[in-house]
Amino acid sequence: MKILTPAPALPSIPFVRLATPADAPVLARWLRDGIAYRRNRIARLAILAAGTLLLPAEILRLRLVLATGIETIALYCPAGDDQPIACVGVQRFARCWFLLDHVAAAPGHGHGAALRHLVAPALAAQADAEHVTIKTVAVNMDLGRAYAGSLPGLTDRGFGFPRGRRMRRDPI
Repeated sequence: MKILTPAPALPSIPFVRLATPADAPVLARWLRDGIAYRRNRIARLAILAAGTLLLPAEILRLRLVLATGIETIALYCPAGDDQPIACVGVQRFARCWFLLDHVAAAPGHGHGAALRHLVAPALAAQADAEHVTIKTVAVNMDLGRAYAGSLPGLTDRGFGFPRGRRMRRDPI
């Protein structure tokens, strides 16, 4: 019985590097700030306060999943240096890879979308080679269309839970 699919082994992509456990503190802050993005003031403050209290636990979780290879996180470093400005993760499961939401240092500037466009073709090629299905959830139909545009073969499979659109790409 196969417990986990093979880890995504992305080829060298310009301006993209894979995250290491040392990147966990930055990624944890981005996740906290991404959840608070576009919320009303009270909700944003509550999320930031709770997120700050939970930050050490999230850093530990990220270090563990990165060290064990359960999750692969691609970092976008457009300046050509080692300073990332966005990330997108891929979780491994028994029969599929689950493409996670992207998060960025500065939400709303298109950095996450740029990273998805760079990573998606390489991820699709690797999934085809490994005969692995890719799944994701788009927050809404517009984002679902954008995801499908960057990942050939990705199709809408209906309503997601608790929100959004379930999407799937079977290997070719």
